Amino acid sequence: MTTRRLTFAELPLFAGEHELAVALVGPERAGEWKAIVPLYEARGFPKIDPMMRGRYTRAVLAFFDHEYRLSGAIAAAPPGVERPIKWGRLIRLPHTGARYGH
Repeated sequence: MTTRRLTFAELPLFAGEHELAVALVGPERAGEWKAIVPLYEARGFPKIDPMMRGRYTRAVLAFFDHEYRLSGAIAAAPPGVERPIKWGRLIRLPHTGARYGH
């Protein structure tokens, strides 16, 4: 079994539970992973692939990027023209009818 800290770059494309746990929470807390993972699976964490007998590591990274709002689609600003808004004042944009304000 792995006892040293692993990085995701060192993991295979489909990692086993212990290796994945060591990479995610470190060797000291790897034993806690079995209690933690069902909570994440309920929120969409990648399941173990039965044929590969491991979790797809790229999907694991994508899950946590999305969880912590680091994926490009979430972090990117929407396209369009910036419209300054005055504090405490509600304005209505004429072309959309949308209301903005603080």
